[in-house]
Amino acid sequence: MLNEYRFRQQARAIMEDKQMKTYSLFQKIGAFSINRDDPRSAITSLRYAVQSFERDNASLFIYPEGTITPAGNSMNFEAGLAWLHDKLNEVDFVPVGIYMHTIRHNKPELHLHVGRPVRMNKSLTKEEKTAHFENVLDQMLDELRQTAGFDDSEFERFL
Repeated sequence: MLNEYRFRQQARAIMEDKQMKTYSLFQKIGAFSINRDDPRSAITSLRYAVQSFERDNASLFIYPEGTITPAGNSMNFEAGLAWLHDKLNEVDFVPVGIYMHTIRHNKPELHLHVGRPVRMNKSLTKEEKTAHFENVLDQMLDELRQTAGFDDSEFERFL
């Protein structure tokens, strides 16, 4: 919906094949799969992702952790994001922080933060790029949780 009403791009998404089977809805809205357990297959999917930018007004949504993870989990991005960054020189890499909770109501609240394009030196190693992407999104999610009104200090006293 964010893309349909705000970005208005020819969006695709890349998603782990196991997650795609669980959440088949994503295939219907333009997601394609990547098999993280098979390096050859993963490279084929990443090359397809690069080719997807040959379309006008193209964008690609990525879960750089490789799977959909609960809020608060530590970031462990896969190397494919840095690989794509190396191959797509003219593409902006824009982090989108998503945080959903049911703290105040029984209906979930969805909080989104669309960041600025991530800029970094092309000479960095893939590991350094991956760490930089992790840090940017981790910081964004921390800020998003604060603006969403999430404070778990009351729960910490029971731990």
